[in-house]
Amino acid sequence: MKVFNIKNQKTLSSCLYELVDKVTQNLKGRMSKKEMVIVKYPYYRAKISDFKYDKGNKSYATSFEPILKDRWDDRKKFKFLAEVKEFGEFQETAGIISENYKMEKNQADYLLERFVHKIIDQSLSDISEQTSLEIISMFIADLEQTPKNWHPIIWISGINMDAGLVNISKNIHIKKPEPADLEFETPIYSKPTFIRYDLSFRMPDTIIKAKYREKSNRDTQKRIEALISTLRLYKVGSVISTQIELNPDSVFAMGGVLHSHKTSAPMKYELDKNDERKLQDFYNLFEPIVTSLIDKKDKRDLNYVTIAFERYNTALEETRPESRLTYATMCLEALYLGAETEMTRRLSQRVSCALSLLGYKPLEVSSVMKRSYKIRSRFVHGVIIKDKDRKNSGKLEKELLEYSRSSLLMFMQIQDKIKKDNFLTKLDTSLLDGKEKNKLKEFISKNCQIVEINPSYPC
Repeated sequence: MKVFNIKNQKTLSSCLYELVDKVTQNLKGRMSKKEMVIVKYPYYRAKISDFKYDKGNKSYATSFEPILKDRWDDRKKFKFLAEVKEFGEFQETAGIISENYKMEKNQADYLLERFVHKIIDQSLSDISEQTSLEIISMFIADLEQTPKNWHPIIWISGINMDAGLVNISKNIHIKKPEPADLEFETPIYSKPTFIRYDLSFRMPDTIIKAKYREKSNRDTQKRIEALISTLRLYKVGSVISTQIELNPDSVFAMGGVLHSHKTSAPMKYELDKNDERKLQDFYNLFEPIVTSLIDKKDKRDLNYVTIAFERYNTALEETRPESRLTYATMCLEALYLGAETEMTRRLSQRVSCALSLLGYKPLEVSSVMKRSYKIRSRFVHGVIIKDKDRKNSGKLEKELLEYSRSSLLMFMQIQDKIKKDNFLTKLDTSLLDGKEKNKLKEFISKNCQIVEINPSYPC
């Protein structure tokens, strides 16, 4: 094997540039000799017509038309790729990679082969110098394991749009779906994916387009998880991602499409242009806190807020009203109870008192809590829910989820300011002492930047 003197070599970027130039020049020569051939490959294109969208009410028709797309002749392409590996420029560059990044030569060969593969694919049309430089930058960033740009496209169920576009932040935008968002192409001779073909039950309520700078696929998915959880806290809604297209700026990182087995949301809310500024403020405040809770949950570093947060999310994902009501109650229990007995009375009193500081009517809260806890206890202990109680559970669960959401927003902000036991003691004392209640109200006002997002629930 040829041995290179690393100290006298050019930089990796200059070697990569020379390799790109050698590959593209060889491609042109081989194409003129018919040694590299572009073939027409049959695809199906899904076309959407008769599309209608009105606040989440959707209708459309789908048809599939055959088309032809340019592709390299696979046999000639892989023959050329094998020959590229014998180029002096390839061997020199692979040697630099092996030395600089402390890896075996065969691993460096494999990584560089992926780089060349991308250059060849980009050369189906004339590859520009700018494109070459971008691919070189991506490849070096992959080797350095530095953060890269990800451009996820997220199909969302649970939010209906009354506006064409709402900007959540500079790099995150939520929009109405359009026909072009649902159209796709697939090779005729590849195994069809049922999920992609059957759009009828997967059409999103909204689509989020984002840009994140993260090291890995997992880091990007955690950012998406935090975004979705934050949207669930903005208003009560079973916001779920039914499909995620990752789209990394990378030679190594896998892109592709991730599908969820969940396709519809039991509880939805609407967004319009009036929400934009409120949602931006809310996202800026709570997304970092939500991200911290997710990190703690992943590390099993649990406390009462992470447990309540998990139960709130579980409640929104449940399909039965009784289940949602039960998990919402358990969320409140995690926040407002310790090891006390007489849980029903104590929970009702504390939730009523705490939410009165946020503008809720305590008698109404207390009534909802008592009725909800009765259904929750029956459901947990396997008792059949009576029809009259079942009819009321839908309305109760919505109110209870609002209490859970508002309480979570409060505790998420004060958890580092006061111990839970101390706060609960102050709540209990404030039930009997007006001065203590005023002090508690002042504490909440000082430490909670709770954004008003729903006139009927001032939190």
